[in-house]
Amino acid sequence: MGGSAFLYPMGGEVVTALHSSVPAETFMSKLKDDNYILRTLNYNLISYGFAKNDAFHTFEINVRALAGGSIPKEIFQIAKLGTAEKMYDLSNFRVMSNIYAELAYGYSRKLSDIVSVGVRGKLLVGLYSANYNFRKFDVEMTEDVYRATIESDMLVTNKLVNLVPDDEGLIDFTSFASKGRSLGPTAGGLAVDLGIEIKPVENLTVSASILDLGGLFWYYGNAASTSSVITFDGFKNVQVDQINESGLKNLLDGVKDDFLSSMKPKKLNDFVRFYTVPFTANLGFKYRSEFYDRLTVGAAGSYVGYKGMPYWDARLFVAVNPLEWLDFTADVGYSTYGTVYGGALSLKLYNFRINAGLQNGVSGKIAYTSTKLNANSKTVTVGVTFDLK
Repeated sequence: MGGSAFLYPMGGEVVTALHSSVPAETFMSKLKDDNYILRTLNYNLISYGFAKNDAFHTFEINVRALAGGSIPKEIFQIAKLGTAEKMYDLSNFRVMSNIYAELAYGYSRKLSDIVSVGVRGKLLVGLYSANYNFRKFDVEMTEDVYRATIESDMLVTNKLVNLVPDDEGLIDFTSFASKGRSLGPTAGGLAVDLGIEIKPVENLTVSASILDLGGLFWYYGNAASTSSVITFDGFKNVQVDQINESGLKNLLDGVKDDFLSSMKPKKLNDFVRFYTVPFTANLGFKYRSEFYDRLTVGAAGSYVGYKGMPYWDARLFVAVNPLEWLDFTADVGYSTYGTVYGGALSLKLYNFRINAGLQNGVSGKIAYTSTKLNANSKTVTVGVTFDLK
């Protein structure tokens, strides 16, 4: 999903998708049945490498984190159409978050003048995991009543919280997160990176890799399941003076409290579950010009996959090294979220190298009107390296 699915230029202004001037079919056509959100973080703590004979060895310690979820299209249909539809299936709704450490050893070498290969093995240590998914979430809506039938699972690693059941095995859903807050190993697993580079003819290089093939076995010392029916009488009897910022907030808070109190999760026994980590597949082509050997052109593509949350990116690029101390690279292409582009500049001064880069954002484009919107945020990177030799 990008911002263009939710914001629309209209009569010199910008309105949201819920505005009456935006047709429901226009809004819905920009959404998928399941709209995925996935954010990843890779923080490098230690990185070390050295060459020996014809091989290169690397060691790394990283902290990885991912958070995301799936939002069914029907949730937006309810917001746009209200009771125009009678039944909604929201069973694909889920949220998750995982944090784990990664200890990696890499080995690469040239097999010949044509082929080079590399492999990296990773030991994964889980620190925290929380998953909430609905096995069933059916919503029936009429003018008088909203009724939801829910069956769901809640999984939390045992080191973060302590789900304490009552005599009937039920858990206070609204307060469990306040009991205990210590991080510690709660999962173990393995992953591998594989890469190859081939030079089939002079000046042409083809490379491919697949990263993070693997996953973790998570121990869930805290888990619960729910099965309940929730009834809400809608907003039929709401007075006009209640529809303001504070009044509407109070109404929604009441709905939330009723929802949580009706969930009544039941404690489950400890168990282990395997989850993969997001993998990345890359393919690239690079050609150095025969007529001007300081010019290189090529194409590169990548695909990230995780539990039905895919992201792909394909680009053309050009790199120029007009002087020994100056390099410039630019790329443009298309991705899951629209047009992508970037550029980088590198200057060498004695043993120092100064790098600067620009990358556009990946949110959907929004047509500019009299109300200026920053539709695509930009990322600027700056770095300095020093060569010890």
